Amino acid sequence: MQIHLLRHGETEMNAKGTFCGFSDPSLSNKGKDQARHIAEDLKSHTFTRVLVSPLKRAVETAVIATGIDPDAYELHPDLREMNFGAWEGMTYEEIMTTGGDYALKWEADNLNIPCLEGESMVTFHERVMAAYNSLSKDFKEEDRILIVSHAGVIRSLLTEWLHGSMEGYWRYKIDNCGHVIVDFIDGFAVLVHLKSPFPAPERSF
Repeated sequence: MQIHLLRHGETEMNAKGTFCGFSDPSLSNKGKDQARHIAEDLKSHTFTRVLVSPLKRAVETAVIATGIDPDAYELHPDLREMNFGAWEGMTYEEIMTTGGDYALKWEADNLNIPCLEGESMVTFHERVMAAYNSLSKDFKEEDRILIVSHAGVIRSLLTEWLHGSMEGYWRYKIDNCGHVIVDFIDGFAVLVHLKSPFPAPERSF
């Protein structure tokens, strides 16, 4: 079995470096160009299933990058990015400047302390893995699966598959339209491709 992971193209929120989790902006013109470019990588692959986050930036990327009829996509809400709650649309610096003691506590332990009115890293990871584990019950050895989603979701999947825990979460830099391929051989995940052709702004989600 082989799984391809594709991050969405750039949005204006990404370009500004603001937290963009459950927010639902469309792709920018640059993001659309990125999706058209990564289509060259994808055209040599045939996918048996296409799983997509329902947020517009992911759906638009899938439409542009795959050429597959959108009716064939499987939209899954738990493949959305982390929920940053009240901090959606803010930069890290704005959060730390205005967030008071709560922001300091979050910074010290954001694995367990949730974003204000949002998710923690742990609850986010548990959501993503519960969704994947439910979906993967129907996966077959011959499947070639494409998941079009978000940087956090892709990092969450990779750290679980390759490290068995959250330990590796920040070891993977997934830029806009970054393309990852993982082979599953005898039940083990093997990273065979990680291409990030379009470096994203720092703290881009």
